[in-house]
Order: sequence, then structure tokens, then C-alpha cells
Amino acid sequence: MNMVGLSRRTFLAAVALVSSAPAMAAAGEPDTVVRAIYDRAAQGQGDEGGMFLFDEGVRRRNFSSALEALWRKAEAIAEANDEPVLDFDPVTNSQDPDVKSFTVASEARTDATALLAVTLTGRFTERAQAADAVVRYVLVLEDGSWRIDDLRGSVDGEAWSLRAILKQRTGE
Repeated sequence: MNMVGLSRRTFLAAVALVSSAPAMAAAGEPDTVVRAIYDRAAQGQGDEGGMFLFDEGVRRRNFSSALEALWRKAEAIAEANDEPVLDFDPVTNSQDPDVKSFTVASEARTDATALLAVTLTGRFTERAQAADAVVRYVLVLEDGSWRIDDLRGSVDGEAWSLRAILKQRTGE
């Protein structure tokens, strides 16, 4: 379902849910932001990654300042060329978001960084390669909140990184 198919009430409820994640993250657990995103996706609340990525206010509260700045540069270039910033949903690592359930595992953590792996199970489709069902989040502690500094995954065994895609689009 795309954003057009959401009622105003559902849209505002989704914004409130995702927007509350950074406040909860300040309590100390880096997975709070990530779990809020996937709780929404698993409940089928619309455009799974779209709200998180394309709503500027939500993005500012969830992305590190460096990733947000890189996104804004890529977005300006994309708009000037009348093309999307991304041609897939990195949150679900797909063209057609399909999340039935998910697990979040911590792979590494320091006082200022965390690496989390989210393993996705779809309602309708199974991934051709198991690695394609995993999205990794690099988080940094910034201004007292855990913020997303990169998303990483693979498609058909080919690795991708949100940061690398944005850098390529901006020529950095």
C-alpha cells in the first residue's frame, strides 16, 4: 500500500509511533528506534520504509546528522533530475514491502556505536538467499539519542549500503 492509500488518521498515528522512537532511545537501548520501525512494518501500517525515509521530520529525529545531511544532498540532486532518491525500500530490502515478523539482534556495541541485524520474515514471499532477509543498522549515540548512521543489506548476494548509495548519487 502506498501513502495515498492511508487515511489521515492512520497516517498521523504512524507519524506519532515512529516519531516517539528517539525519545525512547534516549533511555539507553539502541534497538528502540529500529524496533519501532519494524513494529509498524509488521503491522502492515502502510508504506513500510517510506514514512521513515521520506518524511523529513521523522528522518531528522532518527538519522545521524551526517546521514541526514547526505540524504538532503542526494534528495536535491534527485529532485533536480526528476527521479527518486532510492529505487527500493531499504527498510524491507525490497521493491514490495512484505514483513510478517522480524527479529533484532545486537552484533556489536560500544558506548557510542551499535550494529544491529534485523532478520525479516515475509507474509507472502521467501527470500532467494537467506542473507537478503537481513538488514543491518549502524547506530551512533548523538545528542543523547541513538541515531541511524547507515543501513546495509544484500540483494542476490550483492552488498549495498544506504550511505554508499547516497554518496554515489552525490558524487562524494
